[in-house]
Amino acid sequence: MRGIFWVIVLAAFGVGVWMLATTISVVPQKKMCFVGHNAAPDVCVWVKVAAIESDQVRGLSGKWFMPEQVGMLFVYDEAQFLSFWMKQMRFGLDFVWLRDDQVVDITENVGRPRTIDAERTTVAPQVPADAVLEVNAGWVERNGLAIGDIVSFDE
Repeated sequence: MRGIFWVIVLAAFGVGVWMLATTISVVPQKKMCFVGHNAAPDVCVWVKVAAIESDQVRGLSGKWFMPEQVGMLFVYDEAQFLSFWMKQMRFGLDFVWLRDDQVVDITENVGRPRTIDAERTTVAPQVPADAVLEVNAGWVERNGLAIGDIVSFDE
């Protein structure tokens, strides 16, 4: 009986370590703040920057969790009509589309896909963007972000 207990304890520990490993790495690379008419004072988020293609392709896929004031920022050389999909996402997201350090579009509360077909659904802005910030679903509304808000970075 004691042996089974330890097997269960070790299995639970292993699952916990695995889930922690699949959480977004919270190595803050930049502090990103928003200034605008609607944004609450000092609306900031720590971002992990996905500037190279391998990070952009992987994104947040397969992650179980992202802390509330953390996001992933995808940066591109020029403004374009970007398209993102929710493949292997386990939590919902808000997308904040940026161009020249200004919010140009927002896509809120994109839920995690529940079917294979839903994983293929894409999310895209209405206008070209040169960056997109992914944050937890509901973050945009909770913090009062709006199109036209300006972005600043503290390194």
